[in-house]
Amino acid sequence: MRKRIALVAVLALVMAGIVGGTVAFSARSKTVTLSVDGRIEQIQTGADTVGEVLEDRELEIGAHDAVAPSLPSAVSDGSRIAVRFGRELDLTVDGEDEEYWVTATEVDTALDQIGFRFADADLSASRSAPIGRSGLDLTVKTEKTITLVEAGRKSKEVTTALTVGEALRDLNVGYDGDDEVTPATGAVIDDGSDLRLVRIRKKANRVKEEIPNETVVRYDDDMLEGKEKVEQVGRDGVRVNTYKVVLANGERRTRKQVDSLVKMRPRPRVEIHGTKEPPEPAPTGGGGGGISDAPCPDGSSVESGLTSNAIAVHRAVCALFPDVSSYGGLRVGDDGEHGSGQALDIMVYSDSALGDEISEWVRANAGSLGVSEVIWSQQIWTVERSSEGWRYMEDMGSTTANHYDHVHVTVY
Repeated sequence: MRKRIALVAVLALVMAGIVGGTVAFSARSKTVTLSVDGRIEQIQTGADTVGEVLEDRELEIGAHDAVAPSLPSAVSDGSRIAVRFGRELDLTVDGEDEEYWVTATEVDTALDQIGFRFADADLSASRSAPIGRSGLDLTVKTEKTITLVEAGRKSKEVTTALTVGEALRDLNVGYDGDDEVTPATGAVIDDGSDLRLVRIRKKANRVKEEIPNETVVRYDDDMLEGKEKVEQVGRDGVRVNTYKVVLANGERRTRKQVDSLVKMRPRPRVEIHGTKEPPEPAPTGGGGGGISDAPCPDGSSVESGLTSNAIAVHRAVCALFPDVSSYGGLRVGDDGEHGSGQALDIMVYSDSALGDEISEWVRANAGSLGVSEVIWSQQIWTVERSSEGWRYMEDMGSTTANHYDHVHVTVY
């Protein structure tokens, strides 16, 4: 929109110092004082009117120019004429364009003529800058008080910026493409505008996670029912999960899994469970079968130092399981049952099926033999806790210590 400002009465003030007395008609040459945009010169003229004087000087007067006295006014010797050429001022204030015509020759005076001071504003030209006949494009950014909330911290700020982005730069507030700026950086701001900057940080978090191992059960019909052994110890696996985490002003906003890598696969635990029917307990009592108490062919050295119950176990096993050729009995200096003659080791070596059979038979006949405890294949059974069956024992580190190569029997 174009706006035309009426020429300011300042010309009357100018003429007060230039025009004096009455312009008289003269047919002769006259001396006239001429002021053009403040430049004063004395000229000789035979013209009778102000218009003729200006025409003689080849000064074209337009609709926006100011002349005093008026063009039809008569001139006489000593007359004073003032001319102010109009200048187009294209004024942009905080992004809004207006067009004005002024006769001022510098910015500050021109702003006075149109009624604006714009104190504390930023001007694209100095207030003392000249305005030529061709006019001037002048941009004005007025001072604004805004509220800035940066990463949760609120403050009042003063700026002459036109847009949000310019305001942040003016206030030396840095930001990057991930940060959230509200309103958008290109939005125009006014006095009292609210600006909000949320700091966004993106990072990747890697988290280790256990993969539980599974238990695989295999059945062995050569192993007595109720017997179990661990063929392979299980081991948990490891998985590394990668998460994309978005932080807003330091607080977690989102967490999304973007990758998963198995670093170590789990190893299953493999258990062997026996399915073989256990032997029937040997009948107790006298003649006609039952548990043998006959001496073993090579029993004298084994039975030396053993208690009667331990000897009974030795003779019964020797008679029923003739494949067993080696036993362990008294150990002089042992602080346990072997030192007191209350324990017998029945060596089966790698024949686990034989060990299963012997251990189950001894357990089934514990009452008749005076047995209090049986240890076999890293498992223990006791009379006191017989209702619990076989119980796993702590790993002692070796085949013999874990009783995988012999059945240990303790008697009362």
